[in-house]
Amino acid sequence: QLNALNVKGLGPVPGGITLYDGADMNFVNLIHDFNSQIRAAMEYAKFTTSNVDGEHLSSERYQASLLYRF
Repeated sequence: QLNALNVKGLGPVPGGITLYDGADMNFVNLIHDFNSQIRAAMEYAKFTTSNVDGEHLSSERYQASLLYRF
């Protein structure tokens, strides 16, 4: 988590530029070894950015992986 409490005090923002005062990243990972050669994993991630104009933007990522060792 990242927060900048004083970014609003930097003065006027030029057109086309957006300042953010917060960023959050959350991850959940699940990993399972089926045996010594096969491993599966799943991940969920959420990213949120808070802009100084009050807008909150977020995106999510889902990922599944399979590893085979031979």
